[in-house]
Amino acid sequence: MRTGALAALVVAAATTLAPARAPSQQAPPLVDVEVEGAEVLAADRVRALSGLTGERSLTPRAMQKAIEALWDTGLFNDVAVHARQVPAGVVAVIRVEEAPVITSVEIQGADKVKKGDVETRLPLKPGDRLLEHKLHQASLDIESLYREEGFYLAEVEVAAARPGADSTGVEVRIREGRKVAIERIVFRGNERFRDGRLEDALETDPRGFWFWQDGEFDEEKWRMDIAQRLPEFYGRHGHLDMRVVSDSIAVDERKGDMTLFVTLEEGPRYHVGDVEIQGNSRFSRTDLHELVRIREGEVFDTRAVASTKEDIQNLYADDGYIYASIQPVRQVRPDTTVVDLTWRIRENDPAHIQHIAIRGNTVTHEQVIRRHLFVTPGERFRRTDVRNSLLALEGLGFFEPGILPSTRVVDPESGDIDLTFEVQERRTGSLTLGAAVGGGTGLSGFLGYEQPNLFGQAKSGRIRWEFGSRNNNLELSYTEPIFLGSKTSLSVSFFDIDRRFINTSFRQDAIGGSARFGTPLPWDNATRLFYGYQWQRIDLESTIDDDDRFREQYPRTESAVTLGLVRDTRLPRRHPIQGARHSLNAELAGGPLGGTVGYQKYEMETSWFAPTVNERTVLNLRMQAGGINPTGFVPLTDQFLLGGVQFPAEGLRGYADNCVGVRLAPGDRVRGCGDDRGNGFVLLTAEHFFKITDTVYASLFYDAGDVFREFRDVTFADLKRGAGVGLQIDLPGFGPLGLDYAYGFDRIDPVTGEPDPGWKLHFKFGNLLQ
Repeated sequence: MRTGALAALVVAAATTLAPARAPSQQAPPLVDVEVEGAEVLAADRVRALSGLTGERSLTPRAMQKAIEALWDTGLFNDVAVHARQVPAGVVAVIRVEEAPVITSVEIQGADKVKKGDVETRLPLKPGDRLLEHKLHQASLDIESLYREEGFYLAEVEVAAARPGADSTGVEVRIREGRKVAIERIVFRGNERFRDGRLEDALETDPRGFWFWQDGEFDEEKWRMDIAQRLPEFYGRHGHLDMRVVSDSIAVDERKGDMTLFVTLEEGPRYHVGDVEIQGNSRFSRTDLHELVRIREGEVFDTRAVASTKEDIQNLYADDGYIYASIQPVRQVRPDTTVVDLTWRIRENDPAHIQHIAIRGNTVTHEQVIRRHLFVTPGERFRRTDVRNSLLALEGLGFFEPGILPSTRVVDPESGDIDLTFEVQERRTGSLTLGAAVGGGTGLSGFLGYEQPNLFGQAKSGRIRWEFGSRNNNLELSYTEPIFLGSKTSLSVSFFDIDRRFINTSFRQDAIGGSARFGTPLPWDNATRLFYGYQWQRIDLESTIDDDDRFREQYPRTESAVTLGLVRDTRLPRRHPIQGARHSLNAELAGGPLGGTVGYQKYEMETSWFAPTVNERTVLNLRMQAGGINPTGFVPLTDQFLLGGVQFPAEGLRGYADNCVGVRLAPGDRVRGCGDDRGNGFVLLTAEHFFKITDTVYASLFYDAGDVFREFRDVTFADLKRGAGVGLQIDLPGFGPLGLDYAYGFDRIDPVTGEPDPGWKLHFKFGNLLQ
């Protein structure tokens, strides 16, 4: 639109109209509206769009409004309105230049940036009117896209293919050039910190030696560096008045790189003066001062102030005071660099939960979900309880991750709220069919089905058949989490095992079943008491010719009761990020229970989880130990063995499956690893998990453990050590698939008895390998 010409036309029209009337006279009547230049659009439509057909007289204001109305339609590249006097009054003459219709858009030269991304930024589409100013805007938008991708040398030209025609195509011609990398960042005005220290505070990095240091420039990231990260860095070191004076970019077209310039003023360095807390009544000043991370005389640290505010806010929120206001107020002492800090607290009333709603549960019963909530109607709204509820629900494995609670204030005066948990069901049953290789039992096939949420009531059932030349095992199990409507759980199982162990040179044949009850302690739902009974018939036979060591000892029948105590505060239960699990278990076999075996077995396990950098990185420390006190015959399969990840060993990666036990003399060995099982063991593990995605986890681990002839021989000295890396993938419908690659530091060659340290790959699939 030629705004200068239009303004002149309006002024001219006003001048023409003004002498025709005295101040007391009315404007001449509008007798007609004429249209010039409309070739595609009908004249009547132009008249209607102008709004002049409804005017009785023609004033300068009416003419200006007509111009604005026609321009706003986006149909014209130029609009003019003037008046022509006639005997009966005036005629309004509208002169327009129609914008051509875009028939096509052709993009040329978009190779390094996706053509679809260019099309998204292009404000021109077939069927639209081609306005002249949009050609320039399209060029700017595409150049902006290329700058975001690092192509600062890109040149863009957007033009009509047939200028002046009623319809035309649009050609976008791009000369991309090469990608510009950041060569260096130059700081000016920094006296206290060197350039390298300031670079470390930014996310924008210059090009470096390593392949990941490509020096790619991200304009949005750079803006955040200048506006937020750099001031935050100085704020953490007491420079509260620091400001960025200017920043600029210099591109060297010949070298294809850029230099970033930052000019700043650091300002003085401030220290902390008096620290006071005001307005608190729910918590004492002593309790609150323990949360304050900044002390008198220290360099003022804005990050410490922000962390303290968050800690105090969380303290109040965990006690229901979600409306509490925590404000740090800074006061600089006159003519000094000392800052007095006052924490002003307005507690307000605590919020209570009136109702809790569950939505989205199309399969799982509502009472199952409510059993796992840490919040109850009528109680105060505590943020930690809500978070723990979310972790507990996600840990069930019944719902998609990302459960978000919502709150609604139902009583503005008291601040009480309603709480809603929105869940999305996921498929829980898994049908498994496949094959796996274990160092202890060789190649096995498996077929099974497992459902942890039977009938939507969190009941679990499992059936699994393993088959192969050395395996023919059937396992059935069922768990009722609420037995007869009580808080007591019941688990029953049946097994028929025919398994041949390669490394230990014997074959196991066992059939039996068990029943176990679990009851939470009245004062602590996280701690459960377990008690149960197991019966099985065990038969072992050697796989080596002329080896009769099992013939007179087996078969045996085992009748045993178990008593255990488990405290489990892990959240979530699957892939925990916090909490711990501690267990003590005692098993008594034989004696008054009958059977042909007799022993007392005691086992303990403690496992701690805690996030390190964030909730995607978790450290796990575990300890397992066990001992057997023989009161009669002890079956070989009830004794302890370590090594690898293959059942029935307790673990110890970096060593062959089931091959770490009590060392035998060369003359006592048969075939296999050369180690015998023992009545005592200890196993220590430190493992750091890294969450890559919701279904993929990596880890670094260190194991140390050993097996002892008797429990009284257990010692933490000279444990066998292993360390390595692990990867676990949760496959929907199949369970976890795991690979551990570990180095056994104290491995012994079973034939020569000489040290043989080295790497070992361990494979785990589902529940086949424990």
